[in-house]
Amino acid sequence: MRRLVCAALGAAALCASNPALAWGFDGHRTVGAIADQLIRGSNAEKQVKALLLPGENLEKIAVWMDCVKGSACGPQTQEMQDYVQANPRHAEYHYTNLPLQALEYQQGAVGAQGHDIVQSMRQAVWVLQGKDGAAVNPHQLTRRQALLLLAHLVGDMHQPLHVGNAYLDQQGAYVLPIKPEQVDDVTVFSTAGGNALLLEGNRSLHNYWDYPLVQYAMKRSAAPTPEQYARLVLAARPAVAQFDGDPAEWAPLLAAEALAVSKRAHAGLKVGPMQAVPTRETKVSWPVTAPDDYAVTSSAQVKEQLARAGIRFAAMLQAIWP
Repeated sequence: MRRLVCAALGAAALCASNPALAWGFDGHRTVGAIADQLIRGSNAEKQVKALLLPGENLEKIAVWMDCVKGSACGPQTQEMQDYVQANPRHAEYHYTNLPLQALEYQQGAVGAQGHDIVQSMRQAVWVLQGKDGAAVNPHQLTRRQALLLLAHLVGDMHQPLHVGNAYLDQQGAYVLPIKPEQVDDVTVFSTAGGNALLLEGNRSLHNYWDYPLVQYAMKRSAAPTPEQYARLVLAARPAVAQFDGDPAEWAPLLAAEALAVSKRAHAGLKVGPMQAVPTRETKVSWPVTAPDDYAVTSSAQVKEQLARAGIRFAAMLQAIWP
């Protein structure tokens, strides 16, 4: 399967390991570019521009939350340094590790945290709605920071491995923990959003969804840039279910949808026994063999998820600023 992807992409560099940044930069920029196009001429666009710096748009800021993790985007700006200092657990805002067998997000459930992606998205929306106080803004976000977070987290929410997580035993069998204390790293282990599931060549399943599948989807559409890919995605007029009501309450609904996609992302994978091969996020890992058609079917799912993310992001902004 890995050889198939490398051949399809025609770029050996993409088959080397990359740090875990959800959707990679191209995926997140595609989400932002879709939203840029959909809010054009609206009050939401006017409000967004008031929070952005000269030369910025949603496509460009969609990667900001990953840029603050290190030097991937160059030297840290003072704004980034201030945010990191005020948010020491910012890397944990990007995901929740719900068991992939779950049907919905529940606070206090296995893998859910008070600062996870669902809660962080809700808080960002509240701040953009003009709400404040410790109950709705525990991260003490500014309105600009809230937009920077939302531009990224909506994309993360549609990356299924940022929501649905496989819990395994030492033999690689799936386990459904009911209480957090059952995940004891002795009989039940977390795969950290697929980071501990290693495909051929020791690429993690999570990383595979972030990079090669996005690049493969773009290549199949003959779109060399995120903006061009966004145009092609919208030209296909994708049917995307929308949500009503308070946009702050869309996050758990999106998480439930992502759980269903995560089940499909893990379907057909053959997991071997645990091995003492660490990854960036885990001390152990499990070898995984994917079906021969996994690259084709999963890249189609990636295209659908990126379309959903961009359309939902635009809808969320227009719901905040009608």
